[in-house]
Amino acid sequence: MALPPPQLPNIQAMVAAFDTLSQETALLPNANAFNIGAQLAAIQASLANLTTTVTNNQTSLNNLTTTVQNLSTTVNNNHTHVTGRLDAIDDRLDAIDDRLNAIEGDLRLHLCAFTVNECNASAVNLGLSAFHPTTVDERRRQIARFLGVAY
Repeated sequence: MALPPPQLPNIQAMVAAFDTLSQETALLPNANAFNIGAQLAAIQASLANLTTTVTNNQTSLNNLTTTVQNLSTTVNNNHTHVTGRLDAIDDRLDAIDDRLNAIEGDLRLHLCAFTVNECNASAVNLGLSAFHPTTVDERRRQIARFLGVAY
């Protein structure tokens, strides 16, 4: 976000006008009685100091603008990096979810293929009760429930 340059007074024109006024007042009678020349010299010195201050402030403003632009670029780069990382993590989680779905499908297929003896042996290995369902299908359902798999 670039800041517009400040509108500065034309200090050089002001200094030139005071120079002209100083020269003209030197021609006036009794000009030294009012010490106008010294007053104009003090004003010119103040204007020179003001010019330096305005220039320094402009430099500071330019530096601040550059700093803000650099910070903005850093924030944009960090946002892009974080967004990219989040997308990569999301893709990885999708792949894991797909793999878990495939494993669940494999479990269902294996359960369907289990014989009575395999069902009973698996139930014992899983620490399920010694209860023997009357059918292989009931044992398959029991194992599926234990594994958290739809059957």
